[in-house]
Amino acid sequence: MTQIDRSDDERKALNNSRYMGLGYHPVTDEAKRFCKQLALEVTHADPKRRRSRRGKKLAEFVQTIGAIIADMLMGHGRDKSIYSSCSFSANAFTNKELSYRQFCSAMRGLIELQLIYVAAKGFLDRQIIPRGFRTRIGVTENLLQRALSAGITPRNIPRHFRHSVPSAPLVLRAPKGKGKQIKNIKFEETDLARELRCEVYELNEFLSEFVIEGGTHRGFKRVFNEGTSKGYTWDKGGRLISEGLDSYQRLKPIQRKDILIDGEAVVEIDLKASQLTILHGLMGKELDLRDDPYKIEGYPRDLVKQFVTMTLGNNGVFHKRWPSQIGNDYRDKHNVPDLQKTYPLGKLRSQILDKLPVLHDLGASGITTHKLMFLESTVIVNTMLTLKRAYGIPCLPVHDSIICKQCDLGVVDDVLRNTFFAVCKIKAITETK
Repeated sequence: MTQIDRSDDERKALNNSRYMGLGYHPVTDEAKRFCKQLALEVTHADPKRRRSRRGKKLAEFVQTIGAIIADMLMGHGRDKSIYSSCSFSANAFTNKELSYRQFCSAMRGLIELQLIYVAAKGFLDRQIIPRGFRTRIGVTENLLQRALSAGITPRNIPRHFRHSVPSAPLVLRAPKGKGKQIKNIKFEETDLARELRCEVYELNEFLSEFVIEGGTHRGFKRVFNEGTSKGYTWDKGGRLISEGLDSYQRLKPIQRKDILIDGEAVVEIDLKASQLTILHGLMGKELDLRDDPYKIEGYPRDLVKQFVTMTLGNNGVFHKRWPSQIGNDYRDKHNVPDLQKTYPLGKLRSQILDKLPVLHDLGASGITTHKLMFLESTVIVNTMLTLKRAYGIPCLPVHDSIICKQCDLGVVDDVLRNTFFAVCKIKAITETK
């Protein structure tokens, strides 16, 4: 089938395919038996394979089959698209635990057994499918029925498979150069770096004990910014990033409400205007959160918040006009043809500075967005560690908010408030989303 022959629904489904991170492995007896049986069959079905696998090679291949099957079934169980996507390039496996040769062998065998099929090869027509460099794969009814006979379905994958925690959970990124891509850099193995890494390991190991449904989580990396090769003090950035393009952190707020932790419903607690509150504290000023800081007569609240966010992100340098991307997004979302004409930035800036005069001094203060982000991330990490160590409570962060079980709401809210005060030396108000 050519790209031209595909229906609009098919193109949409291909474009919305789920990325295969290939980090899951079977943990229940049912999943292990199922993957081992498939591994034996796939080995013999691979048209390019001439020998059987035994011992260590077979065990490794079982893990490869498990990683593929878990991702494929999870992809099939989504409402957005039944397809999964993966790259068949050797470069895509540079930092993966799986062997590229075993992956290719497994995919050939699974296709030969008619358990999966290629819905569209990689390097698709970019005019039709924008993200077209990965091959789209589908699951056959044969695989669904065989998995079901083992007690495995697309919905209960998190009960039978677990994701390996990241082996290098501490990441340092170089300063962003103009027009250049941000790159990770090597860093000194200081006592502080080891301590930070151990904290992320601790959280990853703890969360791996819980079944998370309704959102994908493969483990955290803590990403720091503005890195240097020597003498870095680890005080810029530091957010916990859940790995993968399909991470729960990328879900919309309304979608995150459907997440389950060990089968229990969740609630999301938000630090209200966290970076703005931290900024006031660092500059020795108070922000009364009883009055919504983003509410200004005659202007949409989300537009006021957008101005504050981009000003903090620009380290206090004020924009003269709305950036084109923000204007385009606002036009698509609110049907406002020309954002600059409808809401002139200069007039809005004047009113915002009257309400939030602290922004006047941001540029001269030396306080950067990465400094604010560091304090915010420290609050979140310390809160999670306290909840884990003192109460055995799991939670999932989304930058300035925390997702927890509804039954744990009271404890989590108290710990989050107290931690915010302890880290930032200021008071803050949390809200439930």
